Amino acid sequence: MPDVVVGVDGSKHSLSALRMAAGEARARSGSLHIVYVYEPVSTRDVDAAAAVAAYGTSTPSETAGAVMRDAQRQSDQRRTEARRHAEGRLKQIVAGVDDDLQGLEVEQSAIGEEHPAAALVRLSQNADLLVVGSRGMGGFGGLLLGSVSQQCVNHAVCPVLVVRPKR
Repeated sequence: MPDVVVGVDGSKHSLSALRMAAGEARARSGSLHIVYVYEPVSTRDVDAAAAVAAYGTSTPSETAGAVMRDAQRQSDQRRTEARRHAEGRLKQIVAGVDDDLQGLEVEQSAIGEEHPAAALVRLSQNADLLVVGSRGMGGFGGLLLGSVSQQCVNHAVCPVLVVRPKR
């Protein structure tokens, strides 16, 4: 069971959260689970191919099957590439704070089939603490909390620590 779960996206806020989470895990003599949630790959092509195959085309069934297989293959390739990119990005983020992680038991996860808030809330079920940055890479910079941190505060099962970077 990870004692501390932290969500990262590479923003200044998430790097501050990662450093704080490492300190919390160390203070608890616990483990740290670093989570990077990336945008899921769309299945539009597979859905479109299924529609073409299913509804009133003059395409022979063998050709419709080939269209479906090709669309699925392309979708699988995009998913694989997105996962590979996310795992590389996560490694870069972790490498940037490697000194802060020395001596800790660290698990890293790249998750691509959930919204970031949903993934972090789900992971909070088995954590003692969830740590997030107050703002991420997107949205409106003037808000006090970003949408992911707001959802985590409202829905996480464990305590949530929202971190703002030092100025």
